[in-house]
Amino acid sequence: MIAYLHTESQNSSENTYQKLENDEKEDYSMPKETNETNKNPLLILIFLIASFVPIEIPSEILRPGITVMTGILMVSHRKSILESRILTYFEEAAKLNRKWTTQDVSLLNVATCEYDNDYGNWWGYCKHRGINATTGKYRIMTIGNSYAASHGNLFYQECGHLAIKLSQVTFPACEPLHTIPRKSCVYSVARYEKYVRDEKPDYLFIISRFGLIGNEINTTNIEDDSIFIEMKTQIKKISDSVKYKIFVMNQIARPKGEMVHKMAEVVKEHKNLTEFDIANIDKYPKFARLRYEKMVSGCPKCELFDYNSQFFNETTGTWRFYDERNSGLSYINQQLHLTPHGLELIRPVIRGLCRRIEKGIK
Repeated sequence: MIAYLHTESQNSSENTYQKLENDEKEDYSMPKETNETNKNPLLILIFLIASFVPIEIPSEILRPGITVMTGILMVSHRKSILESRILTYFEEAAKLNRKWTTQDVSLLNVATCEYDNDYGNWWGYCKHRGINATTGKYRIMTIGNSYAASHGNLFYQECGHLAIKLSQVTFPACEPLHTIPRKSCVYSVARYEKYVRDEKPDYLFIISRFGLIGNEINTTNIEDDSIFIEMKTQIKKISDSVKYKIFVMNQIARPKGEMVHKMAEVVKEHKNLTEFDIANIDKYPKFARLRYEKMVSGCPKCELFDYNSQFFNETTGTWRFYDERNSGLSYINQQLHLTPHGLELIRPVIRGLCRRIEKGIK
């Protein structure tokens, strides 16, 4: 206990979370793990000698010896394997959850993008700078509503080295496969199609959070559903302009943005997380997933990829958009875009797809 209290007094003045330093180009990162456990020569020597002692160590020596050695380890290696997970303080998590919402637009703006000035700062057409056309092999493109914009940096980092050209097209709140009945989206479906037709990518990613595509299917046969019919028509037109493959993001639940500020609080206060998860969902993806899965089944070039395993908690049977092991740090902000923490969670999925492209998947 003396060793533990001594360690805690030293830790109290430390913040294990790396602050965001640049307001204009923020780069979220987790604190780096240290691996100091095996660097103490004295402990290594003791363990080696003990391994070859040919006699049984009496309990009256062994028990206090282990206690003393454990205390030494706690004092000397505060960030060792004794700390099984990297934790942020609840206050810092709550602060970041708020900050990622207020800085949503700057997070959507991709530093490597050359934007089409006709459409604004972070949306419309973007061609990424810094692409090496000599070493790259493919024309890679992403399209979708603001979800595609939020993935922009991630695609540059994971797929950029494979591209002779990397581009993205985003129209806020407008889906590329179904017309949203709002003024800004009336011509968006045709625009998405035209950009793909002009670009003629080798690989296309459709990354779009569902809107009306998530509405209930009111026909006995999905083939007769008006939303599905438009999706089927549009994916055929888009597919004709893509050389190899179309990767389509399957849909995840739509959370309530206003619940983001409560995430760190419910974890801190040990509230019922399953109940909170259920209350946090605005719309489930059941019908959206049915439509996407049916559409892809009739599209030879199309393949679904999914974030289900990242955000669906199999133990509780609920969608969970925060990191309960990391003080309630949120995976989404109040605008329902993935936060830097959320993007790191799904990075392995995008990395896996980019590696398949690197291997020449057709």
